[in-house]
Amino acid sequence: MNERLSAYGLLQAEHDPVLGYDARYSVSTGLGYRVVRSDNLSIDVQGGPAFRHIEPVNGPNEDGFSGRGALDARLKLRPGVQLTQTGAAFLDSRGNTFSATTGIEAQVFGPLAARFSYNIQYESQPAAGRVSTDRLGRITLVYGF
Repeated sequence: MNERLSAYGLLQAEHDPVLGYDARYSVSTGLGYRVVRSDNLSIDVQGGPAFRHIEPVNGPNEDGFSGRGALDARLKLRPGVQLTQTGAAFLDSRGNTFSATTGIEAQVFGPLAARFSYNIQYESQPAAGRVSTDRLGRITLVYGF
């Protein structure tokens, strides 16, 4: 829309039996705003309505509307090295989902970079017998175009 204001669309598919679902599909649309924009730091926020379809490990499928908010922050630590922080929240009456991912990315050579990230996801009302928090660490090679 302009340098700071944008529109977004999100299609998301998840599979996490540890948290109690075989599949969860989310669709969201809304507005985004760049809060901070500099050579070394950018912070963006998003918000809008969402629709979610959940296929639990045990029990019937669930459909419903929720609200979604997200944050995306990037800090350039030095040339070729950046720290990233993303977070998202889905809020509704059936339970809230909060996720956050912290990562560090470094250029290896040319368009190839290495990334280490750590994700935490929290469900406010997990399925019976399931945990409310799941964690995942990743080491990834990234090729930029």
